[in-house]
Amino acid sequence: MKKVIGSKHRTANGEWLDALANIESLVTPEEVGAFAETATERIRSAARGRHAAYAWSGGKDSIVLADLCEKAGVHEGYFAYCDLDYPAFIRWCEANKPEGVKMMHTGYGLDLLVEHPELIFARGTHLLEPMKAIVKRLMDEGKSIPEIGKQLGMRPEEIFRLSGFTRDEFLDLMTEGVTGYSRAVIYRHV
Repeated sequence: MKKVIGSKHRTANGEWLDALANIESLVTPEEVGAFAETATERIRSAARGRHAAYAWSGGKDSIVLADLCEKAGVHEGYFAYCDLDYPAFIRWCEANKPEGVKMMHTGYGLDLLVEHPELIFARGTHLLEPMKAIVKRLMDEGKSIPEIGKQLGMRPEEIFRLSGFTRDEFLDLMTEGVTGYSRAVIYRHV
């Protein structure tokens, strides 16, 4: 596909508006279809044999991304939000998200940013270290694994990977306060 305009960071708004007004003369439906098929195959190839998901942001790029991922067989997506996002935007995303997209509250709020202003630069980047810091903070506050899971929209195994605990330490946390067990038995390596 030929390049019609540059990146949104280096292209003037007028150029975008001109391209939009003349899009059908600049890019043919066949070119768009070929590009979409190439992108779908690249996603399919990268996801093959892996548990894959996409990040959905509620924007027009996300609509295209979700469609391409669905065609490539990737049906799970995540939308991360925090207390600093506009409530009306969060409600719109909840109502309009594609099927398979899970809403995930990151735990960010004004209180966390006052205590850790460096995290504002990590917001939205999906970096591992800031998410580890959030999980650690919530654990330090005494929140249980189910409470953290509910707040962040994570499964226990995701919290485990971010917690930094060993498997046995995490199992102890998960079973803390449990007085009786079902017939299932927890086996541990010694």
